[in-house]
Amino acid sequence: MLLAIALGVACFTVCGAIHFLALNKAAQITGNLKSSNSLQMLVAVHITAAAHVLEAGVYGFAYMMGLRFGIGEFQSDTALSAMDVLHFSLITYTSLGLGDVVPTNHLRFISGLEALNGFLLISCSASFIFIQMSRSRKKY
Repeated sequence: MLLAIALGVACFTVCGAIHFLALNKAAQITGNLKSSNSLQMLVAVHITAAAHVLEAGVYGFAYMMGLRFGIGEFQSDTALSAMDVLHFSLITYTSLGLGDVVPTNHLRFISGLEALNGFLLISCSASFIFIQMSRSRKKY
């Protein structure tokens, strides 16, 4: 259980840092763009989306480490590839929860933290994009 907690907290922290850096970079880039509001929004959305995929990848790596260290497995009808684990991570990160792959034992703890982290960071992205849109409307 301690390894699952350590992996979960490490992922939570790393993803928070990635997101902070991504939103700062997006704000810097969109603030320097002298082009249309549409391009600014497109840049902001793409940077935040890339950050979310990277963050899900961080959790995917943690699941692979958890499998390697034997703290849990995934119940699935077929053998899982790395892409399947990333898919599970994206589904969990977005709190969609399709349920075709189910973690067991201590991997469940990591998936719970991932859902919480994903919800928090997706909310931050939505707030950031809303603020960016509000600022761009005030300019014109």
